[in-house]
Amino acid sequence: MKLIANLSNIDRHRYLNVTLPKASQYHHLILSEGRQYSYGRGGLKNGAEIQTSPAKTNDIVDVQRTFLTYVTFDEPAVGSGADTLEVEHVLEVCLETVKNIILPAFIHLLKNP
Repeated sequence: MKLIANLSNIDRHRYLNVTLPKASQYHHLILSEGRQYSYGRGGLKNGAEIQTSPAKTNDIVDVQRTFLTYVTFDEPAVGSGADTLEVEHVLEVCLETVKNIILPAFIHLLKNP
């Protein structure tokens, strides 16, 4: 909740906090003789170069590439590395906090005035 408070207290007229789209890339390679190799790389910003496979080209039998896009906070007030703080994760934590802590306490307060 402290994170949400920090974001809420920022001057809202300065700029939009949720401004940094990113992508993760995942590769699954099938190599000769049935060997398999998987790897991924996250935090790709606009203009990032996509990595090619580290295996020898003639050793690769099949390649499956997938990309996952997401939006992060671009706000230094939430601490270092904030540009990797995914908005979806923050919203999930907020929902769980309301559901598991705030609502039960509020219900208890209403039942026991």
